[in-house]
Amino acid sequence: MTVKSPFVGLVVAAPLYDRFSFIGNLAYGVGGKTSYSASYVSDAVFKNCGTSYISSEVGVVYRPDFMPQAGLQLGYKYQKITVESPLNTGAVYDEPDVTKGPFMGVNYTF
Repeated sequence: MTVKSPFVGLVVAAPLYDRFSFIGNLAYGVGGKTSYSASYVSDAVFKNCGTSYISSEVGVVYRPDFMPQAGLQLGYKYQKITVESPLNTGAVYDEPDVTKGPFMGVNYTF
């Protein structure tokens, strides 16, 4: 499924203690175009469906003494796309591409 929609977001980063920092972001969008790439679903049917999108992440970053431009991240992510019924019945479908769970990462600032 592909959803094209404008969204607004907020990004937060703040020092916690010594080499630890808090990170977080939130994005929300409504409306837009929805299309499916599956051969059994017609794009024409879902072309003008209403959609909503929410994504958020929270976590901490640790910057080691020996390489302060690098960061080790650990946090949690939640993302969900909701598609309204194309048949104007008011039904709402929660799509199976919900993403949620812990994440780990490494970043490097040049």
